[in-house]
Amino acid sequence: MMTARTDNFTDPLLTLTENDFETGSYQGMRFITRYIGTNENVAIPAAINGEPVIRIEDYAFKDCRTLVSVAIPDGVTLIGHNSFFGCDKLASINIPKSVTVIGKNAFNGCRNLRSIIIPEGVDEVQSGTFYNCKNLASVTIPDSLVEIGDEAFWFCESLVSINIPYGVDRIGRDAFLGCTDLEHIDLPNSIIEIGYSAFQLCLGITDITIPESVEVIDKGAFSNCFNLKTISVDSESKSFSDIDGVLLNKDGSVLLLYPEGRNSKTYTIPKSVTRIGYGAFECNASLTDIDIPTTVFSIDKCAFSICNLRCVNISSGVLIIGAQAFSSCEKLNEIVVCPHNARFTDLDGVLFDKSKAVLIQYPAGKNQRGYIVPSGVVEICEYAFSACKRLTSVIIPPSVKHIGRRAFDGCKNLATITILSEKRMIDFDSNSFPKHTTVNFFGANTLLTPMCDWDS
Repeated sequence: MMTARTDNFTDPLLTLTENDFETGSYQGMRFITRYIGTNENVAIPAAINGEPVIRIEDYAFKDCRTLVSVAIPDGVTLIGHNSFFGCDKLASINIPKSVTVIGKNAFNGCRNLRSIIIPEGVDEVQSGTFYNCKNLASVTIPDSLVEIGDEAFWFCESLVSINIPYGVDRIGRDAFLGCTDLEHIDLPNSIIEIGYSAFQLCLGITDITIPESVEVIDKGAFSNCFNLKTISVDSESKSFSDIDGVLLNKDGSVLLLYPEGRNSKTYTIPKSVTRIGYGAFECNASLTDIDIPTTVFSIDKCAFSICNLRCVNISSGVLIIGAQAFSSCEKLNEIVVCPHNARFTDLDGVLFDKSKAVLIQYPAGKNQRGYIVPSGVVEICEYAFSACKRLTSVIIPPSVKHIGRRAFDGCKNLATITILSEKRMIDFDSNSFPKHTTVNFFGANTLLTPMCDWDS
């Protein structure tokens, strides 16, 4: 949808400073451009020099650190972008019924704001409007609203519940991310899109119902909701379904999300599933064993990352394994691949491509202090050794030509990496190795130890 303009007028303006307000005048209308006072309690006048005040412009009260309360007169129609940004003592503000537009980041960082009533006529809570309003506990949303923008209520930690009216069709990226006290939310049967990480880290939510109208649930929409136990889908939905509280696409072929709050130690993926979606089991603390049926051909990025799985069996039918699919699983001892799999194999519980030229994942729970990467390996994938806290040393053969981003991320006890080739022969970046690890390069006649200057 189009966002209403909050730009300053571009025509010639009459500028005036009166009673701590810098203002502009245009065609008999007055608007506040900047508050320059230091009062704790501010009442914006309804008129200045006989001209009605109709707008609070962008940045007008930005970083007014002494401001505690603001009274906005009836007749004001617009509160501009960043207008009260950083007013961290602001606890009370009345927004009159005449306001129809509240701009981006309007109350960003107003950490003491406790309640807000958004008047009827406002059709969008724009991006960042209540960003980091940590004490905001009560929000009244009008029936006129159609969109909740990106990061609109980001880390509003005190928000317990919110009533989203029928008519809202989009909840934006990170809209309620970090609303840790949010216990309940009813999604109306008008929502079409739930954005990326929209409800991430909403720790109070235990169940949620996806209405028929929803067509898009973006990646991570409910990630890190550690108490979420059940996702129910309206049976009339044309896009999604659920089996025993687990979210799938409509025909059940893609498992989208296994709720993180479920306490079961084992789970058998339904035989209808052919693909395990992005982050589907990510951060699940309870599961130790997973039964992946032979019907599954694709395991997407981060599908099982940061889980407590102890062993993973890859069947012959799996053809795709996304990046970080099993990364940072600190109890994972081994990954076992069916010998008949055409794309992947394992060697001593470590996951490789079939040719053993690409090291995909070293299980983080493997009980070894040292590891020698097999000769013939050409590439070490990103996050391949992530969270391998037992490892203290790794030797990399001269066959390796590429080491992926954060390949050894979280290897807190990794003291040395010995690379049996010259530094110039390997493609890597500044994040490939931990900063605390000594990296030794041995070429034909070269020894570099330690490697401290990543750009040299």
